[in-house]
Parts: sequence; C-alpha cells; structure tokens
Amino acid sequence: MVYKSLTQIDPEGVEARLCHACVRRVYRVFGPNHIWACDGHNKLKKFGICVYGFIDAWSRKILGMFVHTTNNDPKHVGVYFLHLVSKIGGIPLKVTSDFGTETGHLGTYQMWLSARYAGITTEEAEQRMHFTKSTHNQKIEALWSQMMKQHNASIKHNIKKAIHEETYDPNDKVQKLLFLFIWIPVFQSSVDMWVDSYNQFKQHQDRHTALPTGCTADYCYSTPESEGTTDQLVRVPTREIESIIELDYPDLDSMFEHTPPWFHELASRILEDLGYELLEVRC
Repeated sequence: MVYKSLTQIDPEGVEARLCHACVRRVYRVFGPNHIWACDGHNKLKKFGICVYGFIDAWSRKILGMFVHTTNNDPKHVGVYFLHLVSKIGGIPLKVTSDFGTETGHLGTYQMWLSARYAGITTEEAEQRMHFTKSTHNQKIEALWSQMMKQHNASIKHNIKKAIHEETYDPNDKVQKLLFLFIWIPVFQSSVDMWVDSYNQFKQHQDRHTALPTGCTADYCYSTPESEGTTDQLVRVPTREIESIIELDYPDLDSMFEHTPPWFHELASRILEDLGYELLEVRC
C-alpha cells in the first residue's frame, strides 16, 4: 500500500530519491541498529536454493536469513525487512545494500518509516538508505564467505554428488519439485541453527578495530552499554508494520510457496501416509 501509493502519486520522485541515495559515502558505526547490511547469497541458486540475509554492522549479529527459491523479488525482500522491523521493534538509522531491483520495496519502507518516526525531513530520510556495490558491502560479504565454508559447502557437495551418481536429476520436473519441497524448509531450519551458533560464538579480541570484540554478537548487540554506547534503533509500533504487511501483501501466503499448490498437497499427503512430518518454515 505504502510503496504502491508513493509510486503512483510521485513515481519520478521515488526513483529520484532511490537514485540520489546511491552516492557512496564513508560512514562510521556507533552502536547496534545504526546500520543493517543486507544482500542475497547465490552460491546455491543453480540448485534452486536462494538466501537473503541481514546483519547488524556494529555487533555483527545476524538479524535474519531467509531461504526461498528466489532472492531478487522486491516483494519478498520487502517482507523480510518488515518482519525484522516487527520482531526487533523498529528500524535502523541506516540500511546499506547493493543497488538492485530487489531492494525497491525495502528502500521505500526504510525512508518512509524514517521520515515518519525518526523526527526528520523527507530529504534527511533519503540518506537513511545507502546503496553501494555488492563488493563494497563488506560486512555481509564477509558473512557469506563464512557461511559458505562452515555451512553450505558440505550441502553443495552432497547435492553435486547425488547428481553425479544419478540419484537426483534436476532436469526431471517432478524430482526438482520434490527436491524443493523437502530442501527449502530443511535448509531454512539448518540455516537457523547455524545463525544461532554464529551469534553465540565468542569473537577473538582485536585491537585493530573500533568494533566490539572479545564477546558474542548476541551479547554485543543486546548490551551496547558494555562498550560505552547506546542502541540506535528508531522505534516503530508493531501495529504499524502489521498494517503495512496486511495492506501491501494480501497474497503473503502464496508468495512464499516454493512448489505449486497441487504438488505441495500431494507430497504432504504422501508424507503423512508414510508417517513422516516435514516442518514447514516460513519467514
């Protein structure tokens, strides 16, 4: 609703604001929720598995990772952002991402909510969305490298092995649907566990960085006073976010289906008949 209304009333203005925000800037991070860095991870995309993630740039806490068959749909990325805002209770002072089509809804929400709840002008709110090259989005890029080594590499190896041994044929439509039906929720559950482990890992002390070290990301994020700073979150009422989601995404459930309804129904029934349960994970 918000995104559609703004683009209909002033499409050139929305585009100009997004483009204007594209200027690269040097910035410092002053505390949790000062900057959220976000990006998509495509190393498993050829298998049908895509990830979109958000990290707090100061504490390096992973705020959320979302698994689906796509990570370049602006509607999906917009919903991911709104779910995080609802869960955390507000928006960061700034969001940084690469300038792709998938960030259209996210950028609009960040600027609109900033103008509405941060007590700043529309022009000032434009600076709350920062676009840069993916390679310059260092916090999230470093995270993808770790995730690939610690989590994804073995899964990628097993998938390639199954293809090589011809126990799985990704070109067979039914096999591909079954793969997505099983692996999207399973992969999401596995990613969730990896995120928890990552956020609870105590980082090594590093005197060469101004960012907090020698503590877990969870601890740093939740107790900024231990580092002599404060939470930078801009509070946004949960009811506001729920209203935006309800109005802008009436097709929310169908948006996150990763197989056609007929296949999901059939596969679920077969699993039930076999006595298995498959946890369905949604954002």
